[in-house]
Amino acid sequence: MNKKKDYKILVVVYGFLGDALLSQPIAERLKTEHQATKVDFLVGFPQTQLLLEQNPNIDNVIISSIFSQCPNPHHISHLYDEVRIVENYTGNTPLTIHHQISAGVRTPTLGYEVYTVPEYDNLVQNQLKELDSRPVVGIGNTWKVNPTTTYDINPLSEALEVDYNVMVIGHPPNISHHQIINLGNPQETFAYMASVCKYLDLMVGCEGGLTNLAAGVGCTVLYTTDFMYALAGPQGTHYQNDDPTKLIGPKAYFPNSPHIQLPPNITVGNYIESIVPKVNDFFNM
Repeated sequence: MNKKKDYKILVVVYGFLGDALLSQPIAERLKTEHQATKVDFLVGFPQTQLLLEQNPNIDNVIISSIFSQCPNPHHISHLYDEVRIVENYTGNTPLTIHHQISAGVRTPTLGYEVYTVPEYDNLVQNQLKELDSRPVVGIGNTWKVNPTTTYDINPLSEALEVDYNVMVIGHPPNISHHQIINLGNPQETFAYMASVCKYLDLMVGCEGGLTNLAAGVGCTVLYTTDFMYALAGPQGTHYQNDDPTKLIGPKAYFPNSPHIQLPPNITVGNYIESIVPKVNDFFNM
């Protein structure tokens, strides 16, 4: 490594919430491997800033001056000894491994950890005290079938409310990262959602940013894979894999965990009768 006292690397993270979460191990690995003494992250949207700032291995989180899933570091690159870009996924290795390798990590690790805001943890714990003693199940609000279609989560929420406390997590499907969320309201931030997931008994949703958020704070996740297969299955629109569940999703990143992945034939037409028994089985184990 460079002989200077400090060697600063800027990590440029492409993508949205899930990519930011799964890129976090880069900071720890670069420091452990003595490639850097300071690691900053440049991300394309402000919604992930507070969440990433909780990671003790990331020194600074910088938001792109122009919101973009491919932030450009040109205006700050001169402040660093190196700039490393977390390139778009190629579909050949687990997503966490790919992100680390693309950023120059020599010995990548499979899992990742999401750090929460202590103040938000306290707020959520007080919020949960108002519920009854039944288990608390979270449902991801943005639940995709494919890139253009989402599930209506209301029927599932109503079915689960018979036996469980249900909390809907996430922004409505029509809210994109390009739209400015009211970051002054803690409950609209991903950081607050992370604290909620931390105290859930189970999170239910499709594979994506919210279920990866829940898995990262240690919550067990039950997730559908039809969206994953639409993107990366044998006839995927982005990558082609016989079994993308080995590369993407909580069970891929945490193979020894109790996470539950459902087969890709769970669809809008049968998802309630498929998921509710799985939830019941989980709590009756």
